[in-house]
Amino acid sequence: MNLRPLLPEPLQSLLSAWSDHTRLYRIESSDPSRPLPGALMVESLVRVDELSQPFWMQVNCLSLNAHIELKAFFAQPLTLITR
Repeated sequence: MNLRPLLPEPLQSLLSAWSDHTRLYRIESSDPSRPLPGALMVESLVRVDELSQPFWMQVNCLSLNAHIELKAFFAQPLTLITR
């Protein structure tokens, strides 16, 4: 169901600008047979490297879809692209 036509014009134009084309980072599925469950935009990331420890990374993403289930991302390899 598309609710955009029901929104006020300023909000419609803000939502139409939702794009990662000008962002520094982009996230996408590493497996073409398992696409991401919704459009995601990288908000921030943290990467920690420690001596003699495995690194870890936390990627915070934004989405216009508030109903994406987190379990859809479980054990799904993702690719973080830096421009």
